[in-house]
Amino acid sequence: MPVALLVPPSLRRRALEGSAAGAGSQPELHLGMLMFVVLGVATFFKLALYYYCVRLAGRSDSMAALAEDHLNDVLSNAGAIVTAAVASVWCEAADFS
Repeated sequence: MPVALLVPPSLRRRALEGSAAGAGSQPELHLGMLMFVVLGVATFFKLALYYYCVRLAGRSDSMAALAEDHLNDVLSNAGAIVTAAVASVWCEAADFS
C-alpha cells in the first residue's frame, strides 16, 4: 500500500505548503550546550554498551553483531558532535545573520 494513501490530505497539503514557503531560506541553527550534553551522554552509553557486548561476544554471534552496531553508533555520534562543534564556531565566525 503506498504511503501517500495513509497520509491525510490536510497534512499532505500543510507539508507541501510549508516546504514551498521555506524554499531558498536556511533554517535557524541552534547549537546549545544541551545538544552537546545529550549527544555526549548518548555516546558514552553506547560506548559502555559496546564494551559490554565485546565481553559477551564469545558467547553469542548476536553479541558480536551488537558490539559492531554500538561501535558504529559511537563513531557516528562522535562525528555528529565534531561536525556540530565546527558548524557552531564557523557560523558564529561567518555571522550569517
